[in-house]
Amino acid sequence: MDLKKDKSIEDNEQCNKLLDDILKELEVAKSQSSEIANNLNSQTAKLNSTSSNVQSIDHEMDVSSWHLDYIRSTFGKVYKKFHKYPIKNKAKAALKLLTLKSKLVQLRVDTTIEHSQNDKTSKLDNISNVLKELHNISVLNGNELDKHNAILDYNNDMVESVDDKMYSNRIKIKKILK
Repeated sequence: MDLKKDKSIEDNEQCNKLLDDILKELEVAKSQSSEIANNLNSQTAKLNSTSSNVQSIDHEMDVSSWHLDYIRSTFGKVYKKFHKYPIKNKAKAALKLLTLKSKLVQLRVDTTIEHSQNDKTSKLDNISNVLKELHNISVLNGNELDKHNAILDYNNDMVESVDDKMYSNRIKIKKILK
């Protein structure tokens, strides 16, 4: 019965025009959603680059702290024997990255999108297929935003750590200058 109703709806000229308009609008919405997804993906890459830069700054803060302690010590050679030059703490950074990556893996979903077959299906089926594609794109965009939030949380933690190190270094500099 439903199939007959579907066919009679498509045979009606006004309904047919309305279905065409709906399908056109859905296709526009789908292309806009896809463009947003591409922008979100490029923003994720920029956020990851920012994370890498913050990790480098964190290391440089460790190095500057080491240098300040070396300068401050009465006998720099003695200080140098007891305190090793800071090596980029890859284990610490790797642990933080691993935590971030595990959060990101949890946010992944199947990225396959079903494409409608315009030739063999009715307009109502096409509309249904485009709506499914829009739903899938929306889910992907939501997951990408969740990734952004996880990366931003990580970057915020790293920046707070660097801020603490800069404060400590400023205090060391003031003591050296007195």
